[in-house]
Amino acid sequence: MECENIEIRDKRDGGWFWMDNEYLNGYAKFLTPSATTVYISLCRHSNNDTQQCFPSMRLIAEELGIATRTVVRATKELENWGIITIDRSKKVDGTQAQNIYILTAKKMWKDKPLQKCHSADRVTLTTSPSDINDINRVTPGAHNKTKINKTHINQSPQPKVGDEGVQKSPLVSNDQMHALIDGFRPVNPMSNDFYKRMVERNALINLVKQMGFETVLAHIQSLDFVCSQPFGPKITKPTQLQRDIGKLVLFKKQLDKGKLKETNSEVFKDLPKVKEFKL
Repeated sequence: MECENIEIRDKRDGGWFWMDNEYLNGYAKFLTPSATTVYISLCRHSNNDTQQCFPSMRLIAEELGIATRTVVRATKELENWGIITIDRSKKVDGTQAQNIYILTAKKMWKDKPLQKCHSADRVTLTTSPSDINDINRVTPGAHNKTKINKTHINQSPQPKVGDEGVQKSPLVSNDQMHALIDGFRPVNPMSNDFYKRMVERNALINLVKQMGFETVLAHIQSLDFVCSQPFGPKITKPTQLQRDIGKLVLFKKQLDKGKLKETNSEVFKDLPKVKEFKL
């Protein structure tokens, strides 16, 4: 392909917007990809003078091809980092008005961690001369020189999709994680999706840290029966289990004491016994 036949972008044509170099240079790797894409959308919609915009979450989701709940999580993440602020005002009748998003100055942003490490990827923020040959070295400071840099340098293998942000815990092996997630299958046919949802996997890791693998597995194996009962807590995913573990333990105690006469306690006696868990 000859360069003469290539027509490049022309800013005079309009239809462009701007965002801070510092975000891509130093912050994007610490936030989720969803937060980055949503931030780009907010930059696109913001007024150049006020740096405010008010697109609906449904509109952002449609533009980016993602779920509305993903937009909700992404805006919350950006807000927690101080990269945006959200005006959640209400109408005169008390109902929720359209959110107003304000893009803040860089000095308002939360400080970046000194380093971010993954099992298959490491980024070092340093100016030490000893690291000058490190291909993953990132020097602090805004720059805009990608037009002359070699952006195709071979990097270390990237983490698989869904692994980023997942806690690395020696308490839960891969086989144990498979057993825990598979235990949700009777109450949730879509339980295989938990493998790629770090929030669900982290919930299981936290439960195992608190209660032990066998206890958590026994709780999960009892969900098929518990969810079928009129007064049983409806738990179909790990995050719900972590949130409502107290309700589940209390429900089982009531069954053991015979306080729930409407429930067939004989069926419950066949379930695996679990250790006492203090709330």
